[in-house]
Amino acid sequence: MNPLIVPLKICPVAPTGVAAYTDQISGIVLWSVLWLFGIAALVSVGAILVGRATHSPHLSKGGIIGLAGVLVQALTAPVAILVDSLSFVVSAFSLAAIRQPETMPAAPAERQPIGHEIIEGLAAVWHEPALRALALSSGTRSFFGNFIGVLYALYAIRELGFGAAALGLTIAMGGVGDLLGALLAQPAVQRFGLRRTLIGATLLGGLISLLVPLARGPLGLAIAMLMTSQLLGDGLRSIFSIHEISLRQAITPDRLLGRVSASMNLTAGGIGPLGALVGGFLGGALGIRPTLALAALGGGILSAFWLLRLPATVDDENH
Repeated sequence: MNPLIVPLKICPVAPTGVAAYTDQISGIVLWSVLWLFGIAALVSVGAILVGRATHSPHLSKGGIIGLAGVLVQALTAPVAILVDSLSFVVSAFSLAAIRQPETMPAAPAERQPIGHEIIEGLAAVWHEPALRALALSSGTRSFFGNFIGVLYALYAIRELGFGAAALGLTIAMGGVGDLLGALLAQPAVQRFGLRRTLIGATLLGGLISLLVPLARGPLGLAIAMLMTSQLLGDGLRSIFSIHEISLRQAITPDRLLGRVSASMNLTAGGIGPLGALVGGFLGGALGIRPTLALAALGGGILSAFWLLRLPATVDDENH
């Protein structure tokens, strides 16, 4: 089915550019599911954790967003968009250069209806205690994280007086944190165990996010506080993401991996827009700082609460 059919039926007279945006969203959804199989096809089972660390989807995001802020201020927005477009071309050529042989899975004797496969994926997540805990934690984190997503730039520019370059460089610190998190992911789990690492990274990440609503004073101090939040918070998120995805793949049967991954993405992505709406409403009703504080506490404490339900046996999983 053409991915444009549904949105065009909902809104026949769509704003200019909606078709391109819908295609982009469809591509992101497909990529977020397929890259899991790509890593598994390129590395052995014992090296999955290393593959996840070097391909963590957060690793490049902070640096790219930071660079975008500098380019927008220095060379205007159209040039920044052009650079972004060219990066996809580089990515495509990089993928084409991979020469690792790939074993194609056997085609099923009879393809089930798409509705059946969706239900099967959701059921697999719900009936497996570890996957259920990860899904509930991910949905909670996405809900509160979108509070910050819709208010962060507005808060930094209006409340703290950031310019585009300052905001971009601040967010770029998240890329540095992601890299450090990828390097520390394996030592962390060796030191604390998988279960405690996942819970601790989530809880500490939420507490560190409190630096955002607490930022005030001279511009330099505010920048330092937000940079610290980006560096440490994104580093902890990277540690969590690497181990969460590795655990998910280790306990999910191969035939269900795509459906489970899609279901997990649906949980987080489906509730994210609701979080953005609630966050925007609360930002107007309560103020930006209280809403950001609520997001930090809710995203940290409640997300960690669900992870307390992870079975102790997850520490025995070989990543």
